Amino acid sequence: AKRDNMHNPKFNETVAKIANSFERLAYPIASGFMDGGPDVGSSDIRFIKAPKVAILAGEGTSVTDLGSLWYYMEQELNYPKSMIYVDDVSQVNLTDYDVLILQEGRYHNLSKEDLEKISGWVKDGGKLILFQSAIRKFADSDYASISKFNSEDEKKAMESKDEAVAEQGKLARYEDAERNGANNLIYGAVFRVHLDNSHPLAFGYGNTFYSLKTSSSRYGYLNSQNVGVVKSKNDHLSGFVGKNVKETLPKSVVFGVENRGRGQIVYFVDNVLYRSFWHDGKLMVANSIFFVGQ
Repeated sequence: AKRDNMHNPKFNETVAKIANSFERLAYPIASGFMDGGPDVGSSDIRFIKAPKVAILAGEGTSVTDLGSLWYYMEQELNYPKSMIYVDDVSQVNLTDYDVLILQEGRYHNLSKEDLEKISGWVKDGGKLILFQSAIRKFADSDYASISKFNSEDEKKAMESKDEAVAEQGKLARYEDAERNGANNLIYGAVFRVHLDNSHPLAFGYGNTFYSLKTSSSRYGYLNSQNVGVVKSKNDHLSGFVGKNVKETLPKSVVFGVENRGRGQIVYFVDNVLYRSFWHDGKLMVANSIFFVGQ
């Protein structure tokens, strides 16, 4: 609305420039009152703050996955970001940033003090975005509520199944070792993910997202804001997935958001930027950076 941009003396020129750059026609409206939906200028229409983004890099991170994220931010979004070495977290003033992203990696060199520092920053209003195995540093801990299992009963059932498989393996024939090992592997399989597209993380999507799973990691549903989930084994659509892995994936969260204090933790259990070719996930990463929590 022009009224909300009174500080910008070149408001009309700015709107025209943006419209022309995207080859769109801009139409003036005489009133902010709408026949349906939120009125323009109402409290439902919010200003989007340009976030200051930092990405952890260096030892403990996956070079290829970090490269995909770096390329996405720098070459595709053309958005500024700061790269922070994992070993320097203790010395960095995190309050200088609004968003902190941890791509795929073991992060073995993140100390307890580092995790407590990041957790405190989130509670004070920061937004932490975690990809794949970076989630393990926070799962089942005091720093987040995400857990591997939906309940104690599910945990006991899965652990009992794992014990049964291990027991069978003790008597397996040597010639079957490779085949039996494949039951616990997933190198790349496409799953149907059921989306809540009313959530800012899934703005612009339909009710379904097709995700590439390259890891057997799974987590139970969050208490709320389970934006994308795998509901059943029937959600496996293509690609090889070991039968033992396939049994664990139903009732698991794939994309979710946790409110923590005044901040948020965004979970990407699957890497939607995998090797920069899973293009459909790029919008969701942008949503996580610019819309979630705004």
